Order: sequence, then C-alpha cells, then structure tokens
Amino acid sequence: MTPRLATLWHSFTFRLTLAFMVFFCVSVAVLLAIGYWATIHRPLEQVEASIEQDARRFAALYGDGSDTTALVAALRREVNRTAGRQFYHMLVDSRQNVLSGNIPVYPGELGNGPWLRIEFELNDGDIDSEHEAFLRVVPFVDGGRLLVGRDTEDIDEREELITQVLGGAATLAAMLGLGGGLLLSLGVGRRIDAINRAAQRVLVGKMAERVPVRGTGDDFDRLSMTLNAMLDRIQALIASISRVSDNIAHELRTPLTHLRGDLELLEVAASRTGDDLLTTTATRARDDADRLQRIFDALLRIARIEVGRDTPVREALDLSTLLHEAVELYAPVAEQRRIAVTVAAPPVAPMRGDRHLLFQAICNLLDNALKYTPEGGAVTVSLGIDAGTMRLDVRDTGPGVPAEHRARLGERFFRADPASGADGHGLGLALVRAIARHHQGSLEFPAVAQGFIARLSLPGEPPAR
Repeated sequence: MTPRLATLWHSFTFRLTLAFMVFFCVSVAVLLAIGYWATIHRPLEQVEASIEQDARRFAALYGDGSDTTALVAALRREVNRTAGRQFYHMLVDSRQNVLSGNIPVYPGELGNGPWLRIEFELNDGDIDSEHEAFLRVVPFVDGGRLLVGRDTEDIDEREELITQVLGGAATLAAMLGLGGGLLLSLGVGRRIDAINRAAQRVLVGKMAERVPVRGTGDDFDRLSMTLNAMLDRIQALIASISRVSDNIAHELRTPLTHLRGDLELLEVAASRTGDDLLTTTATRARDDADRLQRIFDALLRIARIEVGRDTPVREALDLSTLLHEAVELYAPVAEQRRIAVTVAAPPVAPMRGDRHLLFQAICNLLDNALKYTPEGGAVTVSLGIDAGTMRLDVRDTGPGVPAEHRARLGERFFRADPASGADGHGLGLALVRAIARHHQGSLEFPAVAQGFIARLSLPGEPPAR
C-alpha cells in the first residue's frame, strides 16, 4: 500500500464514508429483498397454490387411464378461459404419446421433478412472443403424466428487473460511496492537515504560527478561531514567563558573580592567615556558588529551548563528526578512570540542526555514562541510521536504573540513586530531552539486562535525488 493510500485509509472521514456506503448498500439490499418477496416470491406462492388445486382437480378425472376424453375436454375448456393467467397443460399417456397440450415441449424433455419452469416462444400470426410456464408434474400409476401450470412471464420479467436493479444499484452505490469518500476525505483532510501543520510548527517553537481561517464560518473555521485564541493566550503567558525569567536572570546573575568573587577573596585572605577552618568553609561556599550558578544556567537553557526562545540554527552538519569530537573531549576523563570507550558510527551521518545544542546533548550523555560507570568498566557509543532516523546509543556497564525509575528519567532534578555519591544535580538528561524535542526527536531508555542505555533519536537528512 502506497503512503498516500495508507494515509487515505487511516482517514476517519474516508472510513466513515465507507461505513455509510456499506449501510446504504445494505439498506438498498433489504428494500430490494422486501420488494422481491412482495412482487416475486409471494405471487409465485399464490400461483403454486392455484396450480396445486388444478392438478388435484384434473388428476381426479384421469381414473385408470382407459378413457381420457373427459379429462382432455376439461383441459381444453380451461385453456379457452380468458380470465386470470394463461393455463398451460400437457397430457401424456403411458407410451409417451401427447394426448393434449398447448406447450411446445417434447415429453422426453420434461424431466422427473414435481415442479418445472420452462421458457418457450409462441407464434401468434407474425409475432413471436416469449412465455414462461410454471408447471406441476403429476405422474400416474400406468406411466402416464399430466402437466398443468400457469403463465409466469410477468413474474419472470419483474425478477430480471429486480436482479438488474440490485446489481446496478450496488455498483452505483459503491462508485458514489468511494468517489464521495475520496472527495470528502480530500476536502476535510486538507483542513485537518492545515491545523496539524500549524500545530507541528508551534511544537518546534514557532509560537507566532496560527491556523488559517477561510472565513466560511463552518465548523473548521470556528475550531481554527478557537485554537488561534488559545495559541494567543499561550503565547502571551509564555512571553510573560520569559520576561520574568529574563528579569530573574538579570537580577541574580550579578549577585551570584559578586558572591563568588567575594568568596574567592575570603578564601585567599583565610589562606594567608593560616585559618584552615575558614579556608575550608570559604572553599566549600565558593563550590556551592559555582554549583548554584550551573544549576541556574541549566534551568534557564532548558526553559529557553522548551518555549522556543533559544531558537537553534538549522544548519547542515555531520552527526558522526560531532560524536567523535565529543568522545575525544572526554577521552582524558575515561583514561583517568580506566574506562574503555568504543565508538561504532558510519563515516558520514548528515542531518540538519543546531551544532552547539547537539554537541551539548552528546556530551551530557557521555558525561552521564562515565559518571556512573565504575573504574575498569566500559562505555559503548553507537550511531545507526534506520529509515532516515539517527539513533545514538550510549551504553555503560554501570549499575543501571530500576524499571520503576526509568519513566522519570529526564525530569528536572530527578536522580534515580541520589545516595550513590555521583556528582550532579539532575538536569543533564532533562537538557538532552529538551534538545531532542527541539529537533523533533526523542530520548529513550531501553530496558537491558545489565548496565544502562540512553538512546537519542533524531531525524536525519533525506537523501539527495
């Protein structure tokens, strides 16, 4: 199934139209079935009952077959009656000689069934007319047979008409249903796609994007105006939050800088006086100020990325090159802790994105893996391309994360094992997740038997045509 047909099949409008088409076809079939019963089946039952009465009445005149004069006379009188349906008959003796009859059928063609429906033509002057007879076959003990019946050509014509109408109606309903479903799905699908495209652009940070309004005043226009009003409100709230964040950043950055400078001066002064307690306290306070500054910067960076304020530059880059650069940057740390780092990546992995943000994300994943891997362990970094999607796996041989905690990884300040003593403040994976979403990707943590895997998925560059 082609992508276009698959999209059409998954369209709710198209499937709803098909459901109505099936309902319409079933309704037409039920109506035609009722019409068939009323105009074909029921009249045939009545004709069958009348023929059954005639058969019993004429069979009583046959006797032992020695004298059929009265029976032949009665049959011919019935033929000459003008009221009701045309009467047909054939009387055959034990030697298969036709004693009386008004249907052009040979006795050997009659068969042995109790009921027959035969078609034939009769010549009335220069006109050949088609007829159909519904006949009851009455066998006699001496080998003779009597056939009596009525003309049912009108019923046969109605049956053919209803059969043709049923086939034509089903075909027409299917064509109209499919055609209507296609047109309706295309019309509604375009409106839904416009809403979806606007929502996708908002998701990647284009908060000024709005759903187009055609001005027709229909349901989609009213929905679009409601969504636009909601986006206006969200944009105003985000702008307000951003202004507050910027003000906080401006107000706190300078005091933190001054605090760190004062603590450095205090540390220097304490070291000159030889007061070890004061020196240790000043050093610890300076480290806390640095930690507070890093947390503050990370929170602001995540907030800017998530609300679209930190708009990345969509440039062509090679993710494989970025990966090797990050591994090279962390090589001294790995070597110091005797951790083996192996890399498996294709020579070229082209994509479009923000080089600095993606490099930061890779570094955060490597830092996290090295932080929780014991000395002598191993970290494996692999980059693969599957159906246009880049999958970067960073695997370590650390203690791993329990299954009940994996769903919360990536939340701000969440640490699966805060008692492990590893340095960190629980914002590294949150920043990676924000960068992944900003590039329309994802951050996942697949379950493994041993160790831990962080998987960063990003859209790759489509191949050139």
